Amino acid sequence: MAITPFGYLILPLGLVLFLKGRKPLFWAFVLCIPFFSVYVLRLPALQTVVRPNIYFGVLLILRYTLDCCVQKRFTIYCGAECKWLLWFWFAAFCSLVMPVILQNQVLVQPINTNLDSYVLEPQRLRLSNFTQLVYPLFFGTLFLTLVSLIKDRQTLIRTYQLSAFSGLLVLGSGLAYLCLI
Repeated sequence: MAITPFGYLILPLGLVLFLKGRKPLFWAFVLCIPFFSVYVLRLPALQTVVRPNIYFGVLLILRYTLDCCVQKRFTIYCGAECKWLLWFWFAAFCSLVMPVILQNQVLVQPINTNLDSYVLEPQRLRLSNFTQLVYPLFFGTLFLTLVSLIKDRQTLIRTYQLSAFSGLLVLGSGLAYLCLI
């Protein structure tokens, strides 16, 4: 695990915001959404990186869960969006059956090969099939958490404004970089 220079700023900030409550974590999450090329951590063993919005998203979900446990009240808004999310999760879990059914009948490209290579191997159930479920589970849980936090029109408008501002920051930094080249 390697902490990036930006990570030395974001990691302690996230812990401080975690102690302050859900709202500061929510605003930090929204602010960091456009910063998709910034890394907080590099995890070479897993061949992945942790971006600031993912880090703040995890802390936000943990804080929401902790608050619900302390208040002994776990509320999730379950509108039409929630029902579609549950159907999606159900389909994702059902898709784990397909590698078992199609085992040795379908050839697939291994995950760690270049896209232009023609290496194929028989389809089988792997650990990567399960780890790929982590993404929809995480983002679905984050969606449910965000829905519970954006309760009024004013919060939604402030969310749009902060998101647009952070997008302009990314755009401005990109233009500044181009001018310096």
